[in-house]
Amino acid sequence: MPIDTMCEGVTMQTALASLSAWESWDGRAALSTIGAKTLVLWGSRDRSYEWSQPERLWRSIPRSDLAVVPGAAHFVHMEKPHLFNAIVAEFLTSGVSDDQCGTFCKPEWSRPD
Repeated sequence: MPIDTMCEGVTMQTALASLSAWESWDGRAALSTIGAKTLVLWGSRDRSYEWSQPERLWRSIPRSDLAVVPGAAHFVHMEKPHLFNAIVAEFLTSGVSDDQCGTFCKPEWSRPD
C-alpha cells in the first residue's frame, strides 16, 4: 500500500500533534513492568528506528521475543507480509498455556440470547 494511501484523511494538524506527543513521551521506565508475552519485530533496514530501540524493548520487557526481518524496513507487515504473518502466527501459538492466556486469548463473555 502506498504511503499516500495510508495517510488519506490525516490532516497536517493531526500529524504534527502526533509528532509533538511522541517527542516528549518516554515509556522506558515502564518496560520492565510489562507482564504480557511480547513480540518485538524489527526490519533490518528500518531507518525510522535504529537497532538500539528494538534491542532495548527486547532486553527490557521480561517475556519478550525478538524477530529481525532481513531486508525489510519500517513497514514489515506490508513489505514482507507472508513472513510477517508466519512470525506472528508462530508467536501467537507457541508455548502459551491456558493459565498464561487468561481472558486475552479466551475471552470470558457470553453471547446474548
